Amino acid sequence: MRARVWPLVRKELRQMRRSRGALLSTTLLPLILLVVTPGLQLLSLREVAAQGGLRATPGLSPELFDDPQTLFARFLFPVFLILGGLIVPSVAATYTFVGERERRSLELLLSLPLTVVDILVAKLLAVLILAGLVVLPLFALDAVALLLLRVIDLNEAVQLLVVLFSALTYAVGEALLLALLARDLRTAQNLNGALLVPVTLLAGAVLLTVPSPLQFVAVSALLLLGALLCLTVGVRWLTFERYLL
Repeated sequence: MRARVWPLVRKELRQMRRSRGALLSTTLLPLILLVVTPGLQLLSLREVAAQGGLRATPGLSPELFDDPQTLFARFLFPVFLILGGLIVPSVAATYTFVGERERRSLELLLSLPLTVVDILVAKLLAVLILAGLVVLPLFALDAVALLLLRVIDLNEAVQLLVVLFSALTYAVGEALLLALLARDLRTAQNLNGALLVPVTLLAGAVLLTVPSPLQFVAVSALLLLGALLCLTVGVRWLTFERYLL
C-alpha cells in the first residue's frame, strides 16, 4: 500500500500547488488568523491593561480577566489557533476532493490498480502535509514572539502546539466526511460550516469555563474526540459506490 500511496500524495501536492485558489486560501487565511488578527488584538489588550484592565464576567473563569494578556493567551489566541488548524485542511480538502469530481478525473484514478482506501489515504495525507507546512511555521513565529513578550511560558507553548495538532486531526476526520458527502462546492461549504462551527463554539466554551491548567488539555481532548467520531463514521460509511457517486 505504501508504494501505491506516496506517488498519489506527490500528485495531490503538485495539483494543489498549481491551483491558485487553493494556494491563496491556504496561505492568506492562516496568515490573517494566526498572525495579523492576534497581533492587533494583543496590542489592543495591552492598551486596555494600561487603562485599568477588564471586568470579570459572572460564570466564566475569573483568572482570564486578571490580566488582559491572560485573556489573550488563554482564550483569544487559542481560538484563532484552533480556527487556523481547522480551516486550512478543510479548504485544501475542498479543492482536492471536490476539484477531482469537477475535473472528472476520479474515474481515471479508479481505473488504475488502486483501491478507494489508497486514494483517500493519499488525499488525506496530502491535505495534512499541506496544512502542516502552512500552519506550523506560523505557529512557531507566534510562539517565539509570545515567549519573548512573556505572554506565555514554554509549558503553555507546548500545550498550544498540542491543541493545534488536535485541531489538525479533527480537520482530517472532517475531510474524510467531506470526501464521502460533498458532490459540489456549495455542498462542501455547507458541510464545512456544519462540522466546523459547532466544534469551534464548543472549544471556545471550554476555554472560557475550564480553569487553568486543565483548559488546554480539555479542549485538545474535545477535538480528538470529534476527530475519532468523524473517522469512525467515515470508515463505517466508506464504500466504493459512496465515494464514486
